Amino acid sequence: MPETPTNEEDTAPGTLSLDEANELVLEHRGWAESIARSVARAWNLDWQMDGLDGAAMEALIFCSRRYSPDRGVPFRG
Repeated sequence: MPETPTNEEDTAPGTLSLDEANELVLEHRGWAESIARSVARAWNLDWQMDGLDGAAMEALIFCSRRYSPDRGVPFRG
């Protein structure tokens, strides 16, 4: 299993440091939860009981680790 980068020297060029990626997660948590709630409403589900909240956070973390601002696309783009 690959190790998680711990500092800027361990990240790929153009990607964020682990601290920067974590900051993106904190800044966009409400957005991810809002999407999960919208999906739950559309499917008539309990968004927390059906795990949509966890799935939303997992996706947000995954995306924050892969995000590269050098591409010129905003994170929420």
